[in-house]
Amino acid sequence: MFSEPDEDPRILFAKRCQLLGVGLYLVTLILPIAVTSRQIDEFGNTAYGYECAVAALISMLNISAMHFSGVLAGWVTPLVLCSLLIDRDPKLSRLTSLQPYLAALAVSGLIASRVALSQAEYRPLYGYYLWVASALMISLPGLLHWKHYLRQRRSA
Repeated sequence: MFSEPDEDPRILFAKRCQLLGVGLYLVTLILPIAVTSRQIDEFGNTAYGYECAVAALISMLNISAMHFSGVLAGWVTPLVLCSLLIDRDPKLSRLTSLQPYLAALAVSGLIASRVALSQAEYRPLYGYYLWVASALMISLPGLLHWKHYLRQRRSA
């Protein structure tokens, strides 16, 4: 029906949602993400987005330090950013077939992030849910490309 996936109005809507997701993602860096009953630092027991981002980057580099769910959750941001770069950079257009897989891995990491928070005895706050929404919004074109990719393989 459509020769290019960009001509599909659903893909155009997804790309607009993706831009909104990037803005929302940047806002979540300053929002409280989780709270715990124990003292984190001298400022209290609330973890903010930038603190969680740093902890996630460290955990994905030090696999033995955390459980598998913590490591997988640490890969959400790099996977989402790779998906965004592949979608937006014309030089990387040949990697578009990887985008559905990156989106699926990012969704798996989002599920794992909830498990990791539970294991660490954190209670998610509104910033966490906005972060999840922003990651899904950024990954939406990749998830829609999955459907187009499957449709293209069936017709071949």
